[in-house]
Amino acid sequence: MGYTVRQNLILNGTMGETRNISLFPLPDTVFYPTTLLPLHIFEPRYREMTAHAIETGQWIGMVLLRPNWEDYYYDQPPVHPIGCAGKLEKWVQKPDGKYNIVLSGQIRFRILEEFGDTPYRQARVELLENINDAPINKEKGSPFYQLASRFWEFRDLLPEEKRDSLELDFDKCKTLGDATDRM
Repeated sequence: MGYTVRQNLILNGTMGETRNISLFPLPDTVFYPTTLLPLHIFEPRYREMTAHAIETGQWIGMVLLRPNWEDYYYDQPPVHPIGCAGKLEKWVQKPDGKYNIVLSGQIRFRILEEFGDTPYRQARVELLENINDAPINKEKGSPFYQLASRFWEFRDLLPEEKRDSLELDFDKCKTLGDATDRM
């Protein structure tokens, strides 16, 4: 990688490194580096996972469930092998033991193997490098400018009441990949 944009995101690890994380599979939630993901944690196994992450600082890896997961939800339904690891940015434990948390996206990963006997899933993962990424150039005609222009054109085709939900904040984006992840 010819630049150091991601270095601030992986202070406790390096790309290509393997690491143990907890897995939080969901059917329709995709998570990206440099983004925030608020979650309400109510299932006992994921409350335990959250308490473990608070105590140890271990990352939580968001992964998508594969199709037809419903029959295996309380067991170990198949998941896609690529996900995004997040660290707990904020959390509040409610009196009933449930949590409201915010994950801060750190880096993509590939599941190498699952292990352990906890009620929640754990895996050894490989941290993945962003490839073909470049610093943002906001000048007219740049790839970022073209991508953002297409997004705004798409947004303008939506019914007016849906447009406001698609506001984008590119201020924290340092690379084209960061901007793409936010779209």
